[in-house]
Amino acid sequence: MDNSFLKILINPNAFFQERINEPESMKIPALIVLISAIVGAAAAYLMVTPTVKLMGNMLAGMEIVIILGAVIATFVMTFVFWLVFAGIFFILSTLFKGEGTFNRTLEIVGYGFLP
Repeated sequence: MDNSFLKILINPNAFFQERINEPESMKIPALIVLISAIVGAAAAYLMVTPTVKLMGNMLAGMEIVIILGAVIATFVMTFVFWLVFAGIFFILSTLFKGEGTFNRTLEIVGYGFLP
């Protein structure tokens, strides 16, 4: 792993100053969000499965639907939150006469999923 990625945890100001001077790229931020979505979906599975088993007969055969629903919803909502957070930051930036593109905001917010 590149040493500059350690900066995001130790010295985020220096990390983002370096990123601003480079061309926009969604590869790494999208990978970070994807990993976050996978971890979140796995956590949802681990939390929902015991709950569904405890409910037993009350669910009348809907166990797999509930588990899959929780896993898929968690996975998808991670990407939705990425877009929503970027949108909020972009709108606030625009209101305060900020400069930049939505893609740059999306990139920076994607890196924010790392810590």
